[in-house]
Amino acid sequence: MLRVVIDTNLVISGTAKSNTIPHRLLEGWRKKEFLLITSIPILSEIKEVLDRKEIQSHFFLKPEDIQDMIQALSTQTIITSGALEVDIVKDDPDDNKFIAAAIEGSASYIISGDRDLLDIGDYEGIKIMKARNFLEDVLQKDV
Repeated sequence: MLRVVIDTNLVISGTAKSNTIPHRLLEGWRKKEFLLITSIPILSEIKEVLDRKEIQSHFFLKPEDIQDMIQALSTQTIITSGALEVDIVKDDPDDNKFIAAAIEGSASYIISGDRDLLDIGDYEGIKIMKARNFLEDVLQKDV
């Protein structure tokens, strides 16, 4: 089965907005079309962002929606330690955690909308691509 890392912004957008490409991406994970790889640092970041009051009010997120997503991410993903240190993304070193998780979890793809990651394109056989491209080209879905 495909192993995939999804960046924080797509998880937040997919949680907050239905009928969007990020939401369809998360639906694919929930339907077990691929295994989601995450890490302790990524989970911490997602939780921290979802806990922000301005994010909750902007996206009209209910506490139960946030809890459901955190619970799913904590129990239905492969969680890596995040201990691996890589220095690939020079302009935004914080994004290195996604590459580290992909390496630790033997992922084939990193799905992101972040230009710093997308510009890498491919790292040691890990393809870095936009959600739309992943849905269309890899999962063969119409978007």
